[in-house]
Amino acid sequence: MPTALDSTLPEHVVEACRGALGLRPRDGVLVAVSAGADSTALACLLAEAGSRGLPLRLVLGHVDHGWRGAEEARADREHVEALARQLDLPLVFAGPPPEGAAAGEDAARRFRYRALAAMAAEHRCKHVATGHHAGDQAETFLLRLLRGAGLVGLAGIPARRPLHPGLIVVRPLLDAEPEALRRWLRARGVPWREDVTNADLSRDRAAVRARLEKTHARSLAAFATRLRRRLERRVARIRANAASSFRHHALAGAVTMPRADLLDLEGEDLALALRLAGEHLEADRDGPWFVRRHVARLRELLQHGGELDLPRGLFLHVAGSTAWLASRQQPDVSLPELRVRIVDRAAFDLEAWRTQVHGRRAAVDADRLGHTALRRLERGDRFTPLGGGGRETTVKAWLSKAGVPAFVRRGQLVVVGERGVAWVVGRRLDAGHAVTDETKRVAILT
Repeated sequence: MPTALDSTLPEHVVEACRGALGLRPRDGVLVAVSAGADSTALACLLAEAGSRGLPLRLVLGHVDHGWRGAEEARADREHVEALARQLDLPLVFAGPPPEGAAAGEDAARRFRYRALAAMAAEHRCKHVATGHHAGDQAETFLLRLLRGAGLVGLAGIPARRPLHPGLIVVRPLLDAEPEALRRWLRARGVPWREDVTNADLSRDRAAVRARLEKTHARSLAAFATRLRRRLERRVARIRANAASSFRHHALAGAVTMPRADLLDLEGEDLALALRLAGEHLEADRDGPWFVRRHVARLRELLQHGGELDLPRGLFLHVAGSTAWLASRQQPDVSLPELRVRIVDRAAFDLEAWRTQVHGRRAAVDADRLGHTALRRLERGDRFTPLGGGGRETTVKAWLSKAGVPAFVRRGQLVVVGERGVAWVVGRRLDAGHAVTDETKRVAILT
């Protein structure tokens, strides 16, 4: 029997897009279309949103996962091409994965999102829309319940989540029943293709889907939604309190967290705080990286110090008053810009300058500095730390003695002048470049 949602489905999708998903007219959206009923309905509904006051710049994106065989992949592509012609929308393709790539559902999902992200960037889309619906939400909830997930896992699929910096995944159909989507397509004479692998009960999700046919998927999806709202309230509280003191060191690929703040958090809140830190490193881009089994080990680490390996090439390092979440791989990020402003010494109040905190700014003798450049720390860089007794040392040795871990030192910036290192950025000036009473011109470095 049709439900009330069937007739109001287009309005429901527009309301979801404008509300929690935050889409605005003329936003660029890459619509992930597999050829199945859910993604076909999503493409049609988003195209129809334009006539209901939400015109979007839509691009259809189809990814060949490479695991259904050439014949099925060709039929899927032909279906999506016909849909793009019917909707008069541009269409882009990606895949299959290169020969020898990892196989399985998890690997296919990671390949799919990487491909979608690349296509979205190429076509200047800031959103990727996927066709996940209430049935998927219920399946995810039941799968994670069977695996013993905590609150984060049981909260299910989020309606909106970051995929890359500047790119958001949105799911406008999360409250829609899969059969309602099929009825809506039938009423408009829009065909779709069934994925034969959905009947393979050796796959976890297919087996759970079979169970859900005998239970109430909508009730499970609604419960997952209530848990997500509760989770969002807790995350907002932790973000405003503990996570407000986290600091992202982009060049080092690391996040610093006050050790005492983490020790004040209990079980699930501690896990949530780590996930918030991981957002800075895009830790969840390829799936879960911090799970409940890590919490007990983390608590021990916070009490005694040490290091803990985590999935996705991440690790935790705890020493002194600081905990670090970092990546084993040095990030490929561009250096910031160095700005230099020259002022007369007579116009520069050195005493007032010394009373202020200048993490990203420094004042040095301009004539001693000469030609200057900003670069990463290199082996052999030496300086004489200001206030350090006048003894020259290597910058790396000084940082090590100051308790700066090796994985942070790799991202350390230095300002180098004609006489060598003038400023270890954010940490210490070279004594030979310091402003004195004999200085004639001051270079303010930012």
